[in-house]
Amino acid sequence: MIRSCIFAFAVTALALQPGAIGFFAQKSKNQETQVFSGACSQSEFERAANLDEAERNGYIIGRVDFNRNNNTRDQILRRRILLVEGEPLTREKIEESLKRLSKLKMVHPLRFNNVEIRLNRPNKIAALVICVTEKRKQ
Repeated sequence: MIRSCIFAFAVTALALQPGAIGFFAQKSKNQETQVFSGACSQSEFERAANLDEAERNGYIIGRVDFNRNNNTRDQILRRRILLVEGEPLTREKIEESLKRLSKLKMVHPLRFNNVEIRLNRPNKIAALVICVTEKRKQ
């Protein structure tokens, strides 16, 4: 009885530590995407300017995140896109990826304004957030 209480206390204490390892250290989806506080609120002008700069200067794709996908798993969405980390970012890859994602029956069709592009200029890396609008379950 005392051992189980001590074990439960130790597990609870470990879970509360900010540097905990493993299962307890996993972040929720909201915590992971806090870098993009207003995801998909990027202006059309800024989005187009960032993409033009990325294509002109040879930026590579960094992290590709999905936002607002509460019911659809990231893995299902990632299988559809052509945006692979480490490859050059091009408009054609974004457009084709959006077409392929739009074919999924669980999400509404996506357009270019569903993508947010952030540039890390010193390292020439482009991070993308694709905002998905899911269809209601029937």
